[in-house]
Amino acid sequence: MNVLYTTNKENTTSKPDLIWKLLAYALDPSASLPEAENAARRMVGVARRSGTTINDLRNALAAPNTDPTPPAAEVVLNFGKHAGRTLGDIARNDPAYVEWLAENYSKEWLRNAASIVLDWISGEGVAA
Repeated sequence: MNVLYTTNKENTTSKPDLIWKLLAYALDPSASLPEAENAARRMVGVARRSGTTINDLRNALAAPNTDPTPPAAEVVLNFGKHAGRTLGDIARNDPAYVEWLAENYSKEWLRNAASIVLDWISGEGVAA
């Protein structure tokens, strides 16, 4: 199977961050069902290995979100001229490419993710 994305492990600084990113991707409506199920399986594995409990997740859920970055910005492409880069990084440096993905790419989940990132970049005034 040829996968079009990976989780950006370099941006993951802790197990709880990775658990939340995997959960966000598993629940992201733009992800295909197999990709969402894979993210959910990985999330459970990371949580078990790190000893994260349901109470830990409840407490984290109750805390305010200080990271406005959408999960779609962490999607890493493994094709084309920007292979190995996140949509967020590409949008900051080559927004026309992300616009092309949002309008023309064959996979709906990636078109949706690209649109989310473009909205985030323009709406949040994210600096390059």
